[in-house]
Amino acid sequence: MVKQVAIIGGGIIGATAAFYLSYLKGHESVAVTLFDEDTGQATKAASGIISPWLSKRRNKRWYALAKQGAELYQQLVNDAQLSANAYCRTGTIVTRKDHADLLDLYHEAEIKAAQTPAMGNVELLSSAEVKRRMPILTNPPEGVFVSGGARIDGQHFVAELLANAQQENLAVVNQRVSLDGSGRVL
Repeated sequence: MVKQVAIIGGGIIGATAAFYLSYLKGHESVAVTLFDEDTGQATKAASGIISPWLSKRRNKRWYALAKQGAELYQQLVNDAQLSANAYCRTGTIVTRKDHADLLDLYHEAEIKAAQTPAMGNVELLSSAEVKRRMPILTNPPEGVFVSGGARIDGQHFVAELLANAQQENLAVVNQRVSLDGSGRVL
């Protein structure tokens, strides 16, 4: 008996769910349909930086979620073999004008990197090295480089995930849907 799975919304979360459901062991017994209205998607307009490790936020729950999210992105990119147009590890530079603040940030980064392989390498950068790596900057302050930082293009990311999943058993329906009282798609 084939089970029916409906995913409503084709942004990053919906596309990720569709990808993994399409490749589950025994996926032949699951029919996955993704419904997406294809208008007003924040994902299509989104480009961003995936590098939560040196955030100034002190909320431990937020940090745990963001750190796990960054790790999941790297795993998903590998699993789906996404292109550099969708996701590219470029590294991240965080600067500080005050040298003592910079050293505090660097030491914090070293501690986190020892527990978080996804962060990659951590380097302390002189102002001249920041300028060399980012020539567009004029008189940049010193910085900390984290090699695990990445950039993401939401539109490419979703398009590649869905194309990959459609090669297995995903059907994409471009229409607005809702659920009835018992959870069935209308």
